[in-house]
Amino acid sequence: MRNASGSIIAAGFALTALMIVAVGAIALDQVAQTNARIATLVEDTQAKTAAVHRMRDAIRQRAHSIVLLRGAADPFERDAEAQRYYGHARAFLEARVDWENRPLAGAEALLAKELRDRLRIAQPLNDRAVILLQSGGESALLDATIDAGDTAQIEVLGVLDELVALQARNSAAALAQSNAQMHATELKIIGLIAATLTASALVGWFVIATVRRKNHEITHQAEHDALTRLPNRAAFDRHLDSVLADPALAPATLLFIDLDRFKLVNDSEGHAAGDQLLRELGERLSRVLLGGDLLARIGGDEFAIVSVDCDRAAGMALGERIRGVVERYRLLWEDREYTVGASVGVVTLERGMSRAEALKAADIACYAAKDAGRNRVLAYDQVRRESRNDSVRQNQLAVVLRESIAHNRFTLFAQPIVPIAARDLQPRYEILARLHAPNDRMVSPRAFVPIAERYGLMAEIDRWVVEAALRWLQGQTERVGRVTQLHINLSPQTIGDSRAIGALVDLLSSEVGLADRLCFEISERALEQVNRVRRVADLLRGLGCRFALDGFGSGKTSFGHLSRLPVDLIKIGTGVLHGEMLSSTNLTLLKSINDIVHALGRQSVAQFVESDAVLEAVRKVGVDFAQGVHLGVAQPLAQFSSRTNPGRGDLRIVQT
Repeated sequence: MRNASGSIIAAGFALTALMIVAVGAIALDQVAQTNARIATLVEDTQAKTAAVHRMRDAIRQRAHSIVLLRGAADPFERDAEAQRYYGHARAFLEARVDWENRPLAGAEALLAKELRDRLRIAQPLNDRAVILLQSGGESALLDATIDAGDTAQIEVLGVLDELVALQARNSAAALAQSNAQMHATELKIIGLIAATLTASALVGWFVIATVRRKNHEITHQAEHDALTRLPNRAAFDRHLDSVLADPALAPATLLFIDLDRFKLVNDSEGHAAGDQLLRELGERLSRVLLGGDLLARIGGDEFAIVSVDCDRAAGMALGERIRGVVERYRLLWEDREYTVGASVGVVTLERGMSRAEALKAADIACYAAKDAGRNRVLAYDQVRRESRNDSVRQNQLAVVLRESIAHNRFTLFAQPIVPIAARDLQPRYEILARLHAPNDRMVSPRAFVPIAERYGLMAEIDRWVVEAALRWLQGQTERVGRVTQLHINLSPQTIGDSRAIGALVDLLSSEVGLADRLCFEISERALEQVNRVRRVADLLRGLGCRFALDGFGSGKTSFGHLSRLPVDLIKIGTGVLHGEMLSSTNLTLLKSINDIVHALGRQSVAQFVESDAVLEAVRKVGVDFAQGVHLGVAQPLAQFSSRTNPGRGDLRIVQT
């Protein structure tokens, strides 16, 4: 009996042990399956959310590029900003393809269709706005296009916001299902604990604790940045939405922080150094905040703060504290020390403002701080006021330009282009127009040409310059023999205007014997319409005019273009020549360009010669002509006398 009892006890214990093992195995299997599902869900959700955020960031950066394009005075800045705009468009497309290539079902598929529909409206409007900004289109049409593009873009951002919210809802539903399954597992284990050994309770407790800890870790990872442990973009967006949705919204401020010179640290020391910098700065910035404030890392080197009970003045003060913390920070990496700065954009949150509008305003203010010199704090309302003031100033200058064209308020200046390779070459002169401002101040082309291009006045100015140059040549017959060519810049607007070119042809045809005294300079920017340039050059060369390519080496013109362009001279620009010394690399580059120019049967001009050292270097290389302040600054054309300077071959200036 005892043996039987022992056997029964042993069997019962063994059975109990087997039950515990079985339940433990089942529980662990359910945990593994649940964790696998959650991990897959988190990975898929994070990938989709990251793609949506990249699309949002690309839209924001495109919108910012349009703002910068509108305020850019320099044509090269506009071209560079336009290229950045199209780069942001490519980044958006890549993120969208990444998102659409992932499994989409139900509401996601419907939102994908809605996103495509919205983009068919927004994309053409934004592209048209960029084209109008580059071409100097009609202001009313430009404003209407930008406004329509902004409205359509906000609708696109609304779809993207709904996608992020949908991902959050899907994650929450999956986590709820996981918790329900785990609750069922808990009940099974608790039921067996009542009928088995204490050991089974310990096993059950361990399993439950492990599952809960894992769920907590997954939830925390979904809402926090892994590097800095700060709230991530998704958590920040939810918090900002809740603040904006509060019907009793107290004064609140959004700060957008972009680190200056962070890329230098990453490029110089690698990502490990950059990661340490972000972690340490995240800790320091957290200590600046007050209770209720939220600091989040929302991008690579971008942070954002939502500060409640904080008006504009307090927000600016907080921004200055943030800037000071970043400015005082030092990254010690091996034996080197690095510093960074912070450009901070501040926007006061208002009732009715959407998250997209708030982030766009803060982003514009932040990038305005960068454009203003970095390491500073700017408020959005201040940036808007300054932007309006810039527009007023540009409109005023446009009025002055129109009046100056009508009343001949320009003065021609001339800068010598001196022959340095052969004594039998005759000097040339580049003609430059100066504007008489109402305050009797001379305004250089650098200041008024961008405005003239924006308002479509360059063709009229170019014609005025050509007419004035021809009048000067007519009155200087005894001196004309000393000057082979007067160089006149021909703007891309004029080249693209058939009526302007036709008027120029009529003018030159009526001035017998003078057309061959003119050499028209075209910039690398004009080569964006290279076929048009060829036709215009062939037409004017048929009248005896010459052509020169200005600033070669400063832009993107390839050597292949040179052989196909009907030009007589190549002017080598700041991409090769700048400053009072030439590096060995630039000297080698200069020699290579000069050799190719000569091999193509063209003559070369070295621009920006600012010292004897540079002059001697370009002379040794074999450049034909040189131009720069060292050889002569631009002087009023009316002050030229008939005497020559035999040392340099240029006309002597009568100083007044």
